[in-house]
Amino acid sequence: MNKGELNIKDNFAIRFAKREDTKLIFNFIKELAEYEKLLNEVVADGKPSIYLEDLYVRSEYRGKGFGKKLLSYLANLCIERDCGRLE
Repeated sequence: MNKGELNIKDNFAIRFAKREDTKLIFNFIKELAEYEKLLNEVVADGKPSIYLEDLYVRSEYRGKGFGKKLLSYLANLCIERDCGRLE
């Protein structure tokens, strides 16, 4: 592993968001919107929802398996909750 790289096995955890995560999550939403040139369309209405297109991995973490871990986690969560599908 190169200096500055994260070891996905040791430094990565998926957990449900907590109320105190709200500001961080909103920052992720704005970063994604900025990347997609849609920052002016960001609205925080408090309605819970998730779409695969909303998954976002910061550039410095891309190519290291974090996205795969997120997708796998969501797929298992959908099975656990008997979801009709994952979109």
